[in-house]
Amino acid sequence: MSYINRSGKCLVCSRVGIVYHHVKTRGSTGKPIDEDWNKMPLCVDHHTHGGDCVHRMGLISFANKFKSANDWLIKNGWEKCLMTGKWYHSQNNYI
Repeated sequence: MSYINRSGKCLVCSRVGIVYHHVKTRGSTGKPIDEDWNKMPLCVDHHTHGGDCVHRMGLISFANKFKSANDWLIKNGWEKCLMTGKWYHSQNNYI
């Protein structure tokens, strides 16, 4: 499992103890992108285990459902393509 930050808070539910969701996945680049703009702080339930977790829903649906996730993406330099709905970052390409 990903590194757990025991003092960080989930951006969706504010639960203490988070893991980092890599928005631009490790598999898509061949290496982890461990920059702050790519590490979304989520509790285990919102990351991988809950019914409404980002890995189950996908980033587009997750950001549409949770305003805090959408706001985090924008604050961290992500932009949403108006045609496809996919998120992209100026330091990277579409996910």
